[in-house]
Amino acid sequence: MATKTNRILIVDIERSCWVSSEEQGLQIPEIIQIGILEVDTSPGKVNIVPGSEVEYFVKPTHSSISEFCTDLTGITQRNVKNSQMWPAVAASILKRFGKNKAWMTWGRDDLLIKENNELYDISSPFSDDFINFGFLWTAMSGSKKNVSMKNAMEGINMEFEGRQHGALTDAQNLAKLFCAFTSWNRDMTEPSANLQATPKKPLDIKCQLM
Repeated sequence: MATKTNRILIVDIERSCWVSSEEQGLQIPEIIQIGILEVDTSPGKVNIVPGSEVEYFVKPTHSSISEFCTDLTGITQRNVKNSQMWPAVAASILKRFGKNKAWMTWGRDDLLIKENNELYDISSPFSDDFINFGFLWTAMSGSKKNVSMKNAMEGINMEFEGRQHGALTDAQNLAKLFCAFTSWNRDMTEPSANLQATPKKPLDIKCQLM
């Protein structure tokens, strides 16, 4: 199946987590929330596709939600208690978005999703065309070390909106950063300049959350 070149899925996940390995014990980290939205990357557009934003709670079967995890993500055991397990959520994602689009996360969430797929012995709901935008941003900005998405946004005077470590909120902010990135590169003074260059005009961030 050919990958569409004018659509990208922006994805973020949250996993069960613990303050220490002692607290974790024999529990296995699992996806407990996933947020997805679709971006239209047609020339001159770069907008979030209206109605594409979705967030799923995922019921873990090899772990429980710790107090530390709730403090970090806002997700409670009650949130996931009656939710679907990962195989059903993955099937819903595949039905909604198909498997013919590239997808993007901040960091190597692809490996974490792969672990979850292997845990339940299912195939991925996403295509093989993956983009680690965190790595791309680091490389383009000239930074010598990885930066958080929030720090990347602050570096270009953008404000992170909402609570961090909420899957859909993180995906929405990544979409805004991606739109800023594309606008910035179209407005560069010098084609070879990096992200620290001075653009011809203020960033024209066309991405709007619907």
